[in-house]
Amino acid sequence: MDLGDLQSARSKERQRDSLQHLHDDFYADVGSFVAELRTERERAAAASDDPFDAPEVRRLTDDIKAAENTVEAVYERRVGKLVKLASLAAAGMPAETDGLTDEESDLFGTLVNAIESNREHVLDDVLAGDRATGGSVDVTASTTEPDGDPTASGTPDTADATGAVESTGPTEQAKPAEATDSVDVGAEPAENGPGENEPAGDGIGGGTATAEEGVSVADAMGGQSPQSTTGSGETSAAADRAPAGADDAGGETPNPDTDRTTVRITQDVGEVFGVDEQTYHLSAEDVVTLPEVNATPLVERDAAEQLD
Repeated sequence: MDLGDLQSARSKERQRDSLQHLHDDFYADVGSFVAELRTERERAAAASDDPFDAPEVRRLTDDIKAAENTVEAVYERRVGKLVKLASLAAAGMPAETDGLTDEESDLFGTLVNAIESNREHVLDDVLAGDRATGGSVDVTASTTEPDGDPTASGTPDTADATGAVESTGPTEQAKPAEATDSVDVGAEPAENGPGENEPAGDGIGGGTATAEEGVSVADAMGGQSPQSTTGSGETSAAADRAPAGADDAGGETPNPDTDRTTVRITQDVGEVFGVDEQTYHLSAEDVVTLPEVNATPLVERDAAEQLD
């Protein structure tokens, strides 16, 4: 073998996708060739007066480096192809192994065994172990589910009935409390009175009148209610019997002890029950004399203008 044969083998290996056929002792022959070059360089250096500058010594050194680089390129190229063949063989597919050197044949067998062993470990041991572990966790979870909420095991009808009792129970219990709040403790209910079982706000018309600027009936009344002024259930009936705008329409005589003021209504306020026990229906542009306690909140909220 010489350097030309080695370079020719490298060129063929680069041009082929498959392995070229090399004799069994190819790498051994290359090793012997490189060893001969080193021996010749030593003889040339010994025969030269200046071994570091002798032309023969430099040529032999260059040949040695070229041979080593060339055989390394051949080896790396062939190993890449050899790994592909080994993966095919490990998967049970046919692989062309003719033309391998002794060293490459040993490497091929090692690669096939390593791939098969690793495949068996991953597929049979690691993944099978994970599946077994996951299965045991699922079984444990399924066995512990009956220990959860007892109501979950009931029939749908039972669950619906339970939910209905829970949802309706508090509402039914709350109704007596609301009725108690709407009537004073010491008051006696009037027979067939219109204010019976009605919330406090409904007895004073609070549910029907709200000004655009946020003026409410409670504000217009100064925070007082019919129950607080009379102390009996007859107040609601009296309010219903009072005419609209009783003060300015010449109706019932207002309480002379109540401070009053005349205002012009600038917004639709609606029905207001005054502290003088009179009911007023207030609309925009109405001029009415109201108790000062009721008129002041309307003026402060720009729902009325004071005229006197």
